[in-house]
Amino acid sequence: MSKTSRRQSILARASVSPKGGNQDASVVLHHDVPGYSLVVVADGIGSHPGAEVGARLAVETAAELFRKADPRRLDPRLLFSGAADALGKLAARECVEPEERDKRFGTTLLCVVETPTELRIAYVGNGGIFLVRPGLLGSGSQGAAGWAATNLLSPHSVSRNGKDVLVRFLSGRGGCPAANPTALTLSRDPRHGEIVLLCTDGVWSADQPTLGTDSDGKTWHLHEEPLARVLSALGEAAAGGPADRLALEAALAACLEELDRGNLLDDDCTVAVLDTRGSIPASARGTDGPHA
Repeated sequence: MSKTSRRQSILARASVSPKGGNQDASVVLHHDVPGYSLVVVADGIGSHPGAEVGARLAVETAAELFRKADPRRLDPRLLFSGAADALGKLAARECVEPEERDKRFGTTLLCVVETPTELRIAYVGNGGIFLVRPGLLGSGSQGAAGWAATNLLSPHSVSRNGKDVLVRFLSGRGGCPAANPTALTLSRDPRHGEIVLLCTDGVWSADQPTLGTDSDGKTWHLHEEPLARVLSALGEAAAGGPADRLALEAALAACLEELDRGNLLDDDCTVAVLDTRGSIPASARGTDGPHA
């Protein structure tokens, strides 16, 4: 099948806030060059003045740089350095004292760049970047399995005085070691495609250990209700194959609103999804081999 017949992946996002204002921001977009897409999510740090401004400027800058770039040679870390520079310039324009700039416009930033052969991932801060196993998402009355998604993000946080403190994030300080992202590259699955879920820490953030052993020596895995609900909603929307964007966004928005009404959220929640299964030609998928 020729490149011109390649179908686009499905991109979707949704957000809700149990507070007065939402300090998250997100962007999903396809590049003009076929086969390249960007998913970006940012979570403004609530203790920072201008956190929502920082999150919005970071994702808008990353998106603009992606649009202008040749995506075939794009290193996603350049999106982070550009966003950091934009925040630094904003702090300078607003005459923020240099010693105070790391406390202004603070935000996390998570991104995935889709290419025809790779998923290029980069992040600073916390939250989640989940590689999802579609067959375990569940649908209807059967919820998603707790092991349906693997988090690729290791939070940039440490414990200080009993609290989790971010040590790498973007802020008005601009380019600095704290703004340097962790970067990963995954080879695409040319047969089945992938689903990648990005979320802010209102849905999930493994700042604390997620495995533990009880008094009987059994190992237990932490299973957060918001994440399980989001995965189940993703499964219902994509049952039998990739959903279209509008159906997926509606399912995710309804899920977050239900979580909010049930008082299961204590922070802003934003999710964004990259479903590449729709971009894999049916002739390339084949059939599954034998199962154990």
